[in-house]
Amino acid sequence: MSVLDASMSGEWVFDPSHSRVGFSARHAMVTKVRGAFNEVDGRMYVDPHGPQNSTVEVRLAVASVDTRNGQRDDHLRSADFFDAETYPEIVFRSTSVDEVEDDTYMVVGDLSIRDVTKQVAIPITLVGVERDPMGNLRAGFEGTRRVDRRDFGLEWNVPLDTGGVLVSEKITLEFDISAVRTEDAAADGAVASEDADQAEGAEQAEGAEQVQQAEGAEQAGSDAEAPAEPTAPEYAQAQEGDASDAATPAAGVAGLAQPEGFAQVESEAPVAPEYDQRQPQPVPAQQPSPWEPPPGHRY
Repeated sequence: MSVLDASMSGEWVFDPSHSRVGFSARHAMVTKVRGAFNEVDGRMYVDPHGPQNSTVEVRLAVASVDTRNGQRDDHLRSADFFDAETYPEIVFRSTSVDEVEDDTYMVVGDLSIRDVTKQVAIPITLVGVERDPMGNLRAGFEGTRRVDRRDFGLEWNVPLDTGGVLVSEKITLEFDISAVRTEDAAADGAVASEDADQAEGAEQAEGAEQVQQAEGAEQAGSDAEAPAEPTAPEYAQAQEGDASDAATPAAGVAGLAQPEGFAQVESEAPVAPEYDQRQPQPVPAQQPSPWEPPPGHRY
């Protein structure tokens, strides 16, 4: 019984980290060479009640072709094959989707490579639908299809002495797709955004509280450093002293201008002795500078 039910209705996007759109070709008629396009962009709309109303679109960046050989990849990007500079994308757009049996669908659409567009039918199997750890609804699809590369203008080849060719004309397209329903991805993003907003609000509140605490501590320090106001008796004594000074202004000014003992100290200042010019005088010892290294030390 098909798992394609109403829960799958809506738009889905390919998860490029878990999807692969690749190909394989015979090389020298004896082995296979596999490659893939590392840059995949795909979308599909699923109508479980009418698969014929479903749509699929896939875009591949030609320059991202990867066959694990740089020289071969450059050749595939050249005009001999995909001509990535002129035609940077390979595009597939579905024209119909039909359910051929349970979990198997025939997706018919237009495949454009270089300047050629051909209709191809690709059988696709729905592998399963599950919720991932992030809560997203995820669906997996697989499919393969053989095409003739010459139909799309990819005709470069080298004949072999045995009658074969270096690169097979038949190419097998390989699809391993992991798609996520956009409604679940958007809801998951909304939850993440809400969590981020709450975290940011808590961080701002914590920062404001820290600033307020710092300002309180700074104010307390300023109050501690401010001079204390005189008490009532001290204030009265100060006022009395000021009044006394005011009664004898000359004495007060004289006392400030000439403290007691100042003239005597100044008059008794020692006089430097006269050196005997005929006798060598001792040179006072110089203190080492703190910016110079001690003797014998090298930086």
